[in-house]
Amino acid sequence: RNITQEKINQQAIAESKERYDLLAKATNDCIWDWDLKKNTVTRPGKILEQLLGYEPLKPEEVDPFWATHVHPEDWKRISDDRAELYKNPNANFWEDEYRIIKSDGTYAIIYDRGYIIRDKNGKAIRIIGASRDVTREKQHTNEIKRIQRNLHALINATDDFIWSVDVHLNLIAANPA
Repeated sequence: RNITQEKINQQAIAESKERYDLLAKATNDCIWDWDLKKNTVTRPGKILEQLLGYEPLKPEEVDPFWATHVHPEDWKRISDDRAELYKNPNANFWEDEYRIIKSDGTYAIIYDRGYIIRDKNGKAIRIIGASRDVTREKQHTNEIKRIQRNLHALINATDDFIWSVDVHLNLIAANPA
């Protein structure tokens, strides 16, 4: 029996898996593959543990873990949004942002995105995606907004004319005075 083609196929699968594992190691994102039929999630590498501080999860434990660790307000919203996306055979992308409790009791803000794979009837059967901890970026953005609010309040609290221009003498900001 000639098994040449079978060996070629096995080698191609092994090379593809190796590339997937190396890609997962090369990024700071947590790469994931969610089989919706089996309700199992595969996550190569240790990024989840680095992001959140938990022990590795078995594929069948990931969805229940998320349900109990994502902030309850966020879990309902993202669950409802995903359910609606699954019903729409033309929707292929999912993204959301939510809070999840870390092992130290603090919350991380996660930006999640995925590509929805559908069967020939349009039913969602799998999602492949990535999760990123955006907590630091959110904190920086919130701090910039806080400083801007304080500056706005300060320049508008006086009757003196306060203004700012760029290098071309274009007006950037001015108070009502």
